Amino acid sequence: MIQEFAEKFRQEAGSIKCWQILGLPEGPSEPVPEYHTPEYLERRPCPRCVETAARILDEFLEAHGYSEA
Repeated sequence: MIQEFAEKFRQEAGSIKCWQILGLPEGPSEPVPEYHTPEYLERRPCPRCVETAARILDEFLEAHGYSEA
């Protein structure tokens, strides 16, 4: 089940690895902290990835017989 979920997310997001989704190079990095302004949050894909994961999980649960009571 996890592999199916991961593959669906990979198809939609392009990867299941944050550094790849963020377009960062592989390997160690030295991140520079930034203020979480609206502009900063707008260019980060994280909220969209969480939304995608939640939707995929909802579809997966519904397809496997789990639904809201």
